[in-house]
Amino acid sequence: MALLGEPHSDQEIEMRRRALVAVVLAMIAAGTASVPLAGAEGAPATGHTQFELDWVAAHYGLSTADALRRLDIEDAAGRLSSRIEGRWTDSYGGMWLNVEGSETTVTVAFTTDVDARVAELRREFEFPDVLRGAQVERPIAELLESMRRLVDERTALQRGVEPPGIDPAISATGGNLASAVIPSLGRLVVVAATASNELEQALRARYSETVELRQSEISPPMACTRDDCRYTMRGGLHFGPDGCTSAFPVVDSINRRMVLSAAHCGNLNFSANNPDIGGARVNGTSVYGYVENENYIGPVDVERILRTNNTWTESNGIFVDGQPFRQIAGFKLHAEMVQGMTVAYSGRTSGTHAGPIVTNSFSPPFVPYGFWFVATNACGVQGGDSGAPFFREYFAMGILHGSGYGVGCTSYGSIDFALESHGVTLVTQ
Repeated sequence: MALLGEPHSDQEIEMRRRALVAVVLAMIAAGTASVPLAGAEGAPATGHTQFELDWVAAHYGLSTADALRRLDIEDAAGRLSSRIEGRWTDSYGGMWLNVEGSETTVTVAFTTDVDARVAELRREFEFPDVLRGAQVERPIAELLESMRRLVDERTALQRGVEPPGIDPAISATGGNLASAVIPSLGRLVVVAATASNELEQALRARYSETVELRQSEISPPMACTRDDCRYTMRGGLHFGPDGCTSAFPVVDSINRRMVLSAAHCGNLNFSANNPDIGGARVNGTSVYGYVENENYIGPVDVERILRTNNTWTESNGIFVDGQPFRQIAGFKLHAEMVQGMTVAYSGRTSGTHAGPIVTNSFSPPFVPYGFWFVATNACGVQGGDSGAPFFREYFAMGILHGSGYGVGCTSYGSIDFALESHGVTLVTQ
């Protein structure tokens, strides 16, 4: 599916939007795909990994046993979230995880019939005693539709097209707005470089009464050069000359080997209109290959780099500071990525950092029609980390886009959307 390029008409824009929705719906129903890799660095161990276990125990002040239980509950919540997709659309308000003392709880929100629906879900949830209900004013589908309108008009403003009737306070932002739906807040959070009461009221009047305006630095994601990022490579593999990070190896239908990274790497204006297709990607002084295609629209910021130098081989291991290579055995679906779930990234500049998901309904400000990105509080990101692999234990989660623009510390595009947009399969052991 070709997602990259400048739409030439309203009809083409609508066709692309429909195509993106089709991608999302198709991937919700898809399963984990994998391809054996000759020479991979060993099969992954079973159970939870020490890195995530240590982080969860330290961050939440839990014993080892309670930290193990939380990781089990997080996985179960992800599976439940995936099953809930499409049920009770008119009243479902989202899901999130909390810690109450030493116990992890899972909250499922609805606008009506909370007790009855939670009771029904307890019968299919592996940890029924930790499932809680909450009543919210609006279904999450309504908030997502409000954000969709905001994202469409934000993208138009960035392209120099002013939507009819838009408030001057919104127009003055130039469309440089991040946004996210955060289930536990029941709000559409919008982030601008300069927040004001006038802008907040304009956003509420046009998009949703639930808008909460925040202020944070709004600047394009950094894809620094080697000279600008003078650090020893840590985390994922250093991919020059722009200085980003490699993500996950993949293979296409005719068994060509590639590596994914962030599409904005190498683009001077971080735009789908300025791709660097054909650009070389170098590790050290050795060329690995060139950028064959980029998708920078909707739910993806991902490029695929085709290997042309056959002295290189691929591995399903990624760097984790102070530990053996992490073996990636598969991937999680976007629908499984629940608020509060622990994830980590491995950046070539800042190293390995973990933290909880803030929302899986995030719109970064510089991706045209950007939607369904994941914002996290895995903090510490620096220039050169763009394209880094996000992971959870032995599963690929996504590809680092940049900061969280005031919603969280970081953001990533989900791996299932990335694979689908390029028609490739994750390489695993």
